[in-house]
Amino acid sequence: LGEAQRWRLEARRRNPEDAYAWFRVCLGYLNLGDLPSAENCAAELRLAHPEKVISDGIWPAIHAYRGESESVIETLQALLERVPGYRPYVRWLADRTAGQGDIEGALGLMADAFPELLEDDLELAANALHSAIVFAAILHANGETQRRDALLLAAEKQIASKHRIRGSAVGVLDVHIHAIRGDREQAVAGLREAIDTGWRVAGLSFDDSWWTIRNDWKLESLQQDPEFFEMIDELEADIRKQREWYEKDKNDPLF
Repeated sequence: LGEAQRWRLEARRRNPEDAYAWFRVCLGYLNLGDLPSAENCAAELRLAHPEKVISDGIWPAIHAYRGESESVIETLQALLERVPGYRPYVRWLADRTAGQGDIEGALGLMADAFPELLEDDLELAANALHSAIVFAAILHANGETQRRDALLLAAEKQIASKHRIRGSAVGVLDVHIHAIRGDREQAVAGLREAIDTGWRVAGLSFDDSWWTIRNDWKLESLQQDPEFFEMIDELEADIRKQREWYEKDKNDPLF
């Protein structure tokens, strides 16, 4: 993570007009567990690119890192006023809304934004994998097991052809599937494999990173398990080591 952050900073230095380059730097600080640097980066991004939606797009992640669930929801709602129907924001808003106990509200958000996931002849698009799992968790919470199972089965078929951490990666999505079904043993085994394979973050997604899963409502079936929290502690210890490495070497030349 530290080496990747050094290259993100170099990309931003070379192209300061690219708001996405700034965004990646800010998210990179969060992924290194450096909240103050992420906050400073986000404030600088707003000043540098006030007209860009992405300049505010990092703030839901910062609020999530702080544990400010209501602020996550408020910020996502404000973003959706600027980009109505933007699916990644809708998915995350629905996820957080369900996590706050408003299952009916979360169902409405997902049904409006992802109606194809409720079709009888479900064909899951490659970019709908994460949304299908979030929707399945919400349906599970609402007692709709038939629709839940259809989405989870379709998601599993996609995951079977993907790598854990390379390319369009699985990350810990399979862990969510097992947890939603209540299969603690397979969920724990999946998380163990993910950690050992090198999973720590999920690209530009906020949903499945080391800093989100400790309190992820979709993993509720694991959150009474000491082994789950032992693995989370292991992850957080590794991130501290990676941040120490980054701080030690961040000013060394890249070339």
